Amino acid sequence: MAMETNTLFFNELREKDVSVVKAGDLDWEDYTTTYNEVRSAVAAAGRHGLQVQARSGGHSYTSFSHGGRDGAVVVDLRHLQNIDVRHDHRLGCLGTFQAKVGGGRLAIPHGTCPSVGVGGHFTHGGYGHASRAWGLAMDQIVAMDVVLANGNLVYTEAGINPDLFFAMRGAAESFGIVVNFHLRLHRAPDETIRWKYEFGDLIGDTGVQGAVSAMLELQKLVHDGSVVDRNLSFGVDLGERRFGISGAYMGSSDDFEAKIEPAILRCFPKEPNKGIVWEELAWLDNLRSQAGGEPLLQKSSYKGRSNFFAKSVTVPEPGLSAAALTSYFEHIATISAPSCLEPEEEEEQNQPGWFAIMDLYGGADSQINNTARLFPDSYPHRDSLWVAQHYVFADEDKPFPASGLELAEGLNEAMTRHMDGRCAAYINYTDSSLSREQAHALYYGDEVLDRLRTIKKRLDPRNVFAHPQSIV
Repeated sequence: MAMETNTLFFNELREKDVSVVKAGDLDWEDYTTTYNEVRSAVAAAGRHGLQVQARSGGHSYTSFSHGGRDGAVVVDLRHLQNIDVRHDHRLGCLGTFQAKVGGGRLAIPHGTCPSVGVGGHFTHGGYGHASRAWGLAMDQIVAMDVVLANGNLVYTEAGINPDLFFAMRGAAESFGIVVNFHLRLHRAPDETIRWKYEFGDLIGDTGVQGAVSAMLELQKLVHDGSVVDRNLSFGVDLGERRFGISGAYMGSSDDFEAKIEPAILRCFPKEPNKGIVWEELAWLDNLRSQAGGEPLLQKSSYKGRSNFFAKSVTVPEPGLSAAALTSYFEHIATISAPSCLEPEEEEEQNQPGWFAIMDLYGGADSQINNTARLFPDSYPHRDSLWVAQHYVFADEDKPFPASGLELAEGLNEAMTRHMDGRCAAYINYTDSSLSREQAHALYYGDEVLDRLRTIKKRLDPRNVFAHPQSIV
């Protein structure tokens, strides 16, 4: 029956001159659709009882952009790269275009990886080093053109189709496919500072309490409005015997050197490692620096891959307690202890590596958490001080080890153990270990979820837009 349904679906699309590529076809890896074909593909899938997901950049942590299960229809948006200040589907292309068209004067907040697709990134939050100044990438969406489950193309903004606008800004994959974004742009700063301080094995050198003290001092600093404003952003980078902090400052080098840098360094019980720790950059050069050497202009056939598993924690204001930090750093000290295995044995056992990032969302003057935001949305974590990601990786040519799952779970549990259930999770770091119910509770919470379910029943009653954790 499924084979017959699929055949009818493919025949209908071919009759309408819609490109179709199936698993096993020679060009399966480079399958594409074009802008004008999205409506036909979605409508046909709905008529034949097939479920749909959009693939923008292909960076879904759980492959939900490929449906998350066999038999899904994937609408590939990689060739939607037309830009007239509003339209684009990769972050690097978007940043480059803004700089060129605006003479280096246009900017928008978004993440650092150039190959990430705009679609999922913008519609589920979208954090970058300009977000504390201008809000999340989501906050820049003033309108969208969306293909609905019935194939209709509709325009939505705060005052037109407001329920759809609310749902698409936080849970888009359950409600439609964006074919055009209408975005609010900003004037790029005259100067930007990229900075980074590495403290090596801070926990080993100063003890768990040294690391706890540093984090408590950082949390105190980011709430000090006499030093910190929206123009400062940073993340704390952790790894095996590694503790670093890096970020950006959208201000002058004089201000950074006189006020920001000394305040940050006073939080730590030891001096940072030697080396160049900050530099002044133009806006586009700052984007290139954040990309870590990856070119901003990406090919549509990007095939980057990684063998990993990740979990996340949203930490509400005012931040992590001394008890939570102690639990967390004690766990990191334990898993960072020197291995008794020889290097050859570790490689044979496919021992996973890991890192953690704690991005600053809140604090003094944060526009991410500004309660007077322009538009309503279904992103519920506007009270976060930190959003943490625990990322575990293994050799790409080997199965992901069970120990990697345990490693990520252990880091998450150690951080949340003393948070009294006040934590949640960030949907852009999707977690395949969660059931649908668990994911909904962590990504949305009851109030937002109830409204999303009501909108879903009206706009997509046949559940055309679906994956294992989508709204039903």
